[in-house]
Amino acid sequence: MSNKINPNRSARSHSQKKSKTNSPKRPTKDFASKVLRTVPAESAFYFYSDVGNPTGIIATSLQDFHDCIRSLDVGSIQFHLGMGDFENWVRFLGDDDLSQSIRELSSESPTGEAMRQALLTRVRERLDLLQASA
Repeated sequence: MSNKINPNRSARSHSQKKSKTNSPKRPTKDFASKVLRTVPAESAFYFYSDVGNPTGIIATSLQDFHDCIRSLDVGSIQFHLGMGDFENWVRFLGDDDLSQSIRELSSESPTGEAMRQALLTRVRERLDLLQASA
């Protein structure tokens, strides 16, 4: 038996590992159900325009959150992104990946409608992936 390494075997193993790593991991059904659940009012996300100024808009699920962002004043979005509120609530729902994505968005410092669209895109893509798994 030879101790030589078969270069074709190594290349194949490396490419298999690489493609596995680069593909998005599909969430389990249980995980998706947990993140997509509707939470009670005391755990809902309450939108504010500034400290002490509630908008009266609340989200009780990730889908609600997405829908609210579509029409929410961009000043409120900027306020919550800057405070880390969105990423914290999404982490509370159980989705660390989306929370991290939102954290990265806030560090990119988009403004105005570009900020809204970037947030909507991230949340919509995650919703689609979770809903496909639920």
